[in-house]
Amino acid sequence: MALHSSTTSLIREAMSEYLDIAHHCITNGKPTGGCFGFPATLLLFCIVDAIGSYYRGNSSFVVMIDGKSKSIDGDGSKHYRILNSPCYYKMDLSEKDIKRVYNHYRCLLSHNAALPMNHALRIGKHTDPVFFRDNNSNISGVNLIPFYNVSVQAVSKFLSVAPTIIPKSRQAKGISHKK
Repeated sequence: MALHSSTTSLIREAMSEYLDIAHHCITNGKPTGGCFGFPATLLLFCIVDAIGSYYRGNSSFVVMIDGKSKSIDGDGSKHYRILNSPCYYKMDLSEKDIKRVYNHYRCLLSHNAALPMNHALRIGKHTDPVFFRDNNSNISGVNLIPFYNVSVQAVSKFLSVAPTIIPKSRQAKGISHKK
């Protein structure tokens, strides 16, 4: 942890630390078995939220959702539209799926230390999809290893363009006004 001269360098350090600790949580078992899935998942969703936030209001950045081009035109679950970006997470989620992921995983974990009943976190394998579905095709869980792997790629891509994206973003302007 260091004092930073730019928002970009601070974000570079924060995202790298999020990934490092998420990796540690996934690869180091708890004494009672399993991994530290809740903190790993929360950190990985913080990365999704952060990357998406730097594209909020950027009308030239669009993703395909339900067959339509959509921008990140608001906060909250709108940041999670980044999951469908071809350059970051490369998913093909519906708007309903995106809202479900945001509400059921990010919000409940961060605000209530909970998940809905019958929803799960699994360590998963490298070849598994990030999200798995129930019999009704609703997202009902997260596979941590694939989520971590795609997050590493997304962060690498984001940090490669961060010096041009972050300074022009609404988020950076808002951060610079905080005292």
